[in-house]
Amino acid sequence: MLASVTRFASIYWKNSGGGCLTGGVGKIGKDRAYISASAPKELVALIDARAEALGWSRAQFTVAILDKWRVDGAPAVGRTDETMRAEVMSKFQSKARKSASR
Repeated sequence: MLASVTRFASIYWKNSGGGCLTGGVGKIGKDRAYISASAPKELVALIDARAEALGWSRAQFTVAILDKWRVDGAPAVGRTDETMRAEVMSKFQSKARKSASR
């Protein structure tokens, strides 16, 4: 299993441009924001195990999961999200285009 996790990490890192996990602990750039969430202990234990196998922190692995979700087109995570996804993504992309043109 460690080999498959390590392979995923190297493929993910290469495909993401290696930029999603940059920055030092305690430092936050202008293009970053802190997030905090409480999750079931079993889920956190799984994240910790995968992160440890890669030599990453819990935060690095969590950011990798979120970035992979974004790269995959931010697919819906449930039925309600599916019904609202197109509208939300349209608004998000519109805001992103406005920000980029400034």
